Amino acid sequence: MIYTEKEVIEIGKNYIKQEINQAKRLYSSIDISFVATITSLLECKGKVIVSGVGKSGHIGKKIAATLASTGTPAFFIHPTEALHGDLGMIGQEDVVIMISNSGNSHELQKIQTLMEMKKITTIALTGNLNSPLARSCDIALDINTNQEACPLGLAPTSSTTNTLLLGDSLALTVMTLRQFDKHDFALSHPAGALGSRLITRIEHLIEEKHQQAFCLPDTELQDAIAIMCQTGLGLIAVIDNSKHVLGVFTDGDLRRAFAKGCCHRVKMHTLVQSHPILISASSLCTEALALMLRHGVTAIPAIDDNSCFTGVINQHTIHRAGIC
Repeated sequence: MIYTEKEVIEIGKNYIKQEINQAKRLYSSIDISFVATITSLLECKGKVIVSGVGKSGHIGKKIAATLASTGTPAFFIHPTEALHGDLGMIGQEDVVIMISNSGNSHELQKIQTLMEMKKITTIALTGNLNSPLARSCDIALDINTNQEACPLGLAPTSSTTNTLLLGDSLALTVMTLRQFDKHDFALSHPAGALGSRLITRIEHLIEEKHQQAFCLPDTELQDAIAIMCQTGLGLIAVIDNSKHVLGVFTDGDLRRAFAKGCCHRVKMHTLVQSHPILISASSLCTEALALMLRHGVTAIPAIDDNSCFTGVINQHTIHRAGIC
């Protein structure tokens, strides 16, 4: 059978609409059981273990990952592996979430029996509140679907979507109540762009060339130029013998000095910009970028807790680290 483009689009939209309708059922079903689940997760002193078979297992992995990245220590355990030794990973202070649309998973029922013996809190995410799993768990949450979007009514579709929505809602509600913020999030995602922005400090990027971008007040202009060429940061700091920054000399200052016909033997203390903009080396790189933008510069000296020069940081170095 040949379908037109319009017919294909309508078929696709129809399945999305069906899943949205089932999601609306889930929205209407959030009740006191949800509150009890949130309370259990907030009071959990151990880890949250998520388990499920088949498509429910795939959704379970995502739920566990979302919990872990939003401040709730969690991991996924496969029911079969659990019954062959991995149950030893579950402790008395843990909470176990078991996912089964039918609530008749034999593997999960066996796990639930053992959890009950160990007095470990269990939560069922299921589409059948009258199922053996739902009745035996401490808390049962209804994923609330009355039909799958699959035209055969066989492939888990609406049920897995609702399970995912419910899992996300649990994780984000706990995250909100814990006041888990973007700085906490960055600690779980240090390799990402957000993590780089929120945890990378100037001192992390200071290398040898940044440390060498300085001269003394009596340094001659020709020698200062050599330092500027060697370091290539667009700025050098002029420091005293105690490493305190007296001023800065930039590429722009160099052009202006040549325009005035300055001798290459002139001392730097006669050319230096006094009262320079400085930043602590322990500051975030994002703070340095904001400071540079505010003052219209591309590089600034960084100092330590004793106000001593540690290096010059510039926009290029920060951007190269993936921070913008």
